[in-house]
This record gives sequence, structure tokens and C-alpha cells, in this order.
Amino acid sequence: MSLIKKFTIAAFIIFLISGCSGNNFDRSLILENVTNNLIIPAYEDFNQTADALHSSSLTFTENPSPQTLADLKTAWERSIKSWKRAEVYNFGPVESLVLVTAIDRWPTSERGIEQAIEDFDRSDDYLIRIGSNRKGLPAIEYLLFHDEGPVILEEFSDADRKTYLNLLTEALTQHSSAILEEWNSGYAEEFISKTGNEADSGITLLANELGYMLQKVRMEKIEIPFGSQTEGTPRLQMLESVHANLTKELIRENLISAQQTFNGGEGSGFDDYIAALGIEDENGELLSEAVNREYENAFLILDEIDGSLEDAILNQKSTVQELIDSINQLYIYTDIDMISQLGILTVFSDNDGD
Repeated sequence: MSLIKKFTIAAFIIFLISGCSGNNFDRSLILENVTNNLIIPAYEDFNQTADALHSSSLTFTENPSPQTLADLKTAWERSIKSWKRAEVYNFGPVESLVLVTAIDRWPTSERGIEQAIEDFDRSDDYLIRIGSNRKGLPAIEYLLFHDEGPVILEEFSDADRKTYLNLLTEALTQHSSAILEEWNSGYAEEFISKTGNEADSGITLLANELGYMLQKVRMEKIEIPFGSQTEGTPRLQMLESVHANLTKELIRENLISAQQTFNGGEGSGFDDYIAALGIEDENGELLSEAVNREYENAFLILDEIDGSLEDAILNQKSTVQELIDSINQLYIYTDIDMISQLGILTVFSDNDGD
């Protein structure tokens, strides 16, 4: 696997001369706004929730009880939802520091985690020497949610299990602090300054990661568990949150963050850029309006799902297919229509970071 994202030019740079000539839209407005009002706040929040998770882990391992376990589960849920809001910004520091899968590699290896605990030698570099599918937020989920509360509490009578959990949560605090530090110590300025069409420019990274996130949500988080690639046979073990059953909620966080990024929150975003150029979809509607309408459609479909995504895959197949189709339409609008018509370089990425 790659250590950092590898960019491969998938297509030549597309400039619609007739559409872009005379356009004075300042791309740095998007980058400055998104950086200061979305990206850095997202990583600040993840850093805070990671710290709270580690604190809850220490409290729980010092005094395992139904209440401290419940508090720890709540802290984990807040932290993983925070990470899902930051996930669309998985470029720059999170890649150069090789932290994507160290934070969130799924599906996790249940057998591997148990083996890692069994082999635990209490060395300071132990986590560095084990695979990414045995650590991070998904591994913590397994440790806390894979069985009923009394069983979990009994398992944590083991000292090595306690220490391993604390190592996992401590690593998240270190990773989140490192990412935030990189953004605050120079990368933000570099990111904002690169408004061109180079592979490492801010506008290229932001637009392409937005499209990549939508593709990942559709394919990895829904289609594969749904059975789209296995002739309709569900693969529920491939769900993102198989133990806590939060896959639907995590998808919502991804989509909320993606829509906010597209719109620039309350400030300048890709929607303003599209409006400045008057870019329309195939039906003659302003593309930015079509994109936002489709986001709202996706949220409505999510609301129609009763219970967890696992339940929906088994009992609401038509609704799940509607969700897949909606997110695919968002991907087309973003990764094909928007990127090409704004003259942004198209790149493919491999950002598993392991």
C-alpha cells in the first residue's frame, strides 16, 4: 500500500474558454473561507473529541462500571462523528503524516485485535508495529461494542486489554494534535495560496477530495455491504460501523460536511464559483442549485430508513438503492460536471496511507 496519496493525471486540463474568459472569480476566496471556517474548525473539534475520548478511556480503565462504559461509548461516538465531518479534508497533513488508516481503517480485524492484545509486550512502539486494521476508531469500536455490557466489563478485567485501549485512544490524541499543528504552522497559508490547476494546488485537492468522498460513501459504505458487487448477496460484515450500528449516522455526517464544503458554509464556496460562471446542468438549471437539491434528496432518503443501515439492507432494499442512486448523482455533478466545467485538474487518489 502507498505511504502518501499518489496523483495520476487521468485527463488533460479542461478549460472551457468560452465560459471562463473574462471570469474574474478569485479562487482564493473559496480556499481562505473553507480553510478558516470549515477545515481548521473540523480538525479542532476532532482534536477536542479525541482528548475527551482518551480521558474517558482512562476513567473507564481505572474504574470499569456500567456508567463509565456508557460514558466511554458516548465519547467514542462523538469522536467518530467528528472525524467523519473532517474526512472530506483527508489531504495535505493527514496524508504527509500517513495517518488516514491509523485513525480509521475499516473493516477492522477482530481476530487481529485479540491477537494484538494477547501478544502485547508493553513496549512504547507497539502500535507502530501492528497493522492499521487493529487500531484507530474502528478497533476502539470493536472493544467497546462487540458484545453486551456485562461481557465487555468482564473482558476489561484483563490489564493488557485496558492498557491496549488506552494506547489506542492516546494515539488518536497524538494524531489529531499533529494534523492540527500542521495546518496551523504553515500548511494553511500554502493551501490557500495555490489556486491554480497543479496536482497539489488547494483548489484541485479540495474539489477532487469532495468527489472522492462521495464515491467512497456510495461504493464502500453502501454498495459493497448492500451486495451490488456480489450479485445481490449482502456483505454486512463490510459495514463501516458493524458493532455500534452507526453506519447510517456516519454517512449523514459525511454528506453534511460535503454539502457544507461545496457551499463554503456561510461564505464563498464552489456554489458561488458556479453561479459566477452561470454553469447549468443538462436540464438548464443552475448546477449549484441542482447539487443542493440532490443533497436534500439524499437526506430525505436517509430519513426514510427505519433503524440501522444493516436493517435497511435486509428489509428496505428499494430505499437503499434510491440512496445509492442519489449519492451517485451527487458524484456525477461534483466529480464530472463541476470539476470539468470549472477547469480544475482531475486526479485520482489512493489515500489509504498504509
